[in-house]
Amino acid sequence: MKNNYSRKCIVTNEIVLIDKLLRFVKTKENHIFFDKNKEIKGRGSYVKNDLQIVELLFEKKLLNRAFKQNITKEVYEKLKKEIEEYYGEKN
Repeated sequence: MKNNYSRKCIVTNEIVLIDKLLRFVKTKENHIFFDKNKEIKGRGSYVKNDLQIVELLFEKKLLNRAFKQNITKEVYEKLKKEIEEYYGEKN
């Protein structure tokens, strides 16, 4: 399914087609997830689907700013593991 919507990457500040982005979401309960299929309800933040860009996201803890909260080290580790599995599935 091709989607013509665009969003801004929170790492590079580039406007990119949503098909070329990864989505992270914060639910009403303040849980943070990697939304692989872009369908979880909640506040979304987008990052270019590029491993180097994603590494910068984790290195600089940019989800803290995007979701306006301090995200724990454990949550970042869980997200990093999910991303690694996602990229493993793609290869």
